[in-house]
Amino acid sequence: MKFYIPFIDEIKSEFADRQVWLYRIYREFNKVVDYFVKWSDNLFCIICHREHTTENALRNCLWYHKQLTANYFIDHELVEAND
Repeated sequence: MKFYIPFIDEIKSEFADRQVWLYRIYREFNKVVDYFVKWSDNLFCIICHREHTTENALRNCLWYHKQLTANYFIDHELVEAND
């Protein structure tokens, strides 16, 4: 199974359990936050379901909910790549 990681434009082709993916996401968490901020509509936080007034407020919110953000990324944004 191959997975495409959107924010680094890379395909990882290995079987890994959730803890390994969480480790990878935490290592690149600034890029994860950038990814969500770039694609957010009206600075809406997908984790706490609130609209924020500034980009910095959204970034802080995503960092505050770091574990939830990483889990959401794995469940919804990690894309299975086709060969």
